[in-house]
Amino acid sequence: MYKENVRRLLLQDAYLANKHLVQILGFNEAVVLSVLIDHHKTIEIQGRCDSDWFAIKKEELQNALNMGRHCVDSALHNLVARDLIEETKPQGVPPSKSYRINYEKIEDLFNS
Repeated sequence: MYKENVRRLLLQDAYLANKHLVQILGFNEAVVLSVLIDHHKTIEIQGRCDSDWFAIKKEELQNALNMGRHCVDSALHNLVARDLIEETKPQGVPPSKSYRINYEKIEDLFNS
């Protein structure tokens, strides 16, 4: 339930909700979170995701957002610190991290 509610609010085309999220988290964090949610939904639809964990390379995030590595790293760090996402250590070749979005915590941001 949390996942679908949050997705309706935060997919990239949900402008007003994203505006609210920018006020709460900051611009970079809101945009990175929105792209992560879009990516997660896309790979679920394509059947490439068996669980709530999904992999994405930082380079993909940087290219999707036209942001530098430092901005993306900082936003990811802040989202992890606020417990809105979880990340694994880099795995595989080439190494990439997997992420899990904490939809329940994100929904709580909108309810508070």
